[in-house]
Amino acid sequence: VAEYGHDLGVSVTGGFVYRGTAVPELVGVYLFADFGTGLVWGTAPDGDGWVTSEPVETGLTISAFGEDLAGELYVTGFDGTLYGVTGAA
Repeated sequence: VAEYGHDLGVSVTGGFVYRGTAVPELVGVYLFADFGTGLVWGTAPDGDGWVTSEPVETGLTISAFGEDLAGELYVTGFDGTLYGVTGAA
């Protein structure tokens, strides 16, 4: 179970495990977000437990995650805009 305090958000938007090829550093990482703050985290197995990344600020109101047939991930903003998940610039 991944968790975060209410100081970082109030409404979890569940995501997917990344299985694509465009962002190799995310393979096997479960991505999830907070609807209220736009923060996104990744969590992945690490030895005997799990490690969760520092949150990334998106500036979006993320309402859903989606996955295409190639395993690439997308997020939908509350306004209906679709965004592809990419690596760090």
